[in-house]
Amino acid sequence: MWSVCQRSATRCDAGLVPHHEPTSRYGTAIFEAYIDFSSVPWRSGVLEPKVKELIYCAFDASATHLYVPGLKLHMKNAIGYGATAAEIMEVLEIVSVIGIHAVTTAAPMLEAALAAL
Repeated sequence: MWSVCQRSATRCDAGLVPHHEPTSRYGTAIFEAYIDFSSVPWRSGVLEPKVKELIYCAFDASATHLYVPGLKLHMKNAIGYGATAAEIMEVLEIVSVIGIHAVTTAAPMLEAALAAL
């Protein structure tokens, strides 16, 4: 139950996952550079694998990314590393407010502009 990044970090040939396919089209050198970069957290650091997968969940669930296939993969991996449903829900709760500043900033501006009409 290794994540793609772990497989890449150990150079295990498990094949491409669907979201790597577009990157691989740019050629071997670029794809290898991407794999080397994205596998850094799995080659070093002190965070346990469950925490790393929860961070990936946060990226994929954020309003600025919204990548459902990655979110599903990393939720499954996090559960495999011992994450609970409550931990995953807490991550989703935290990222659900990303982008709210756009509303809180834009709403008063819109209100002022409409009032000026």
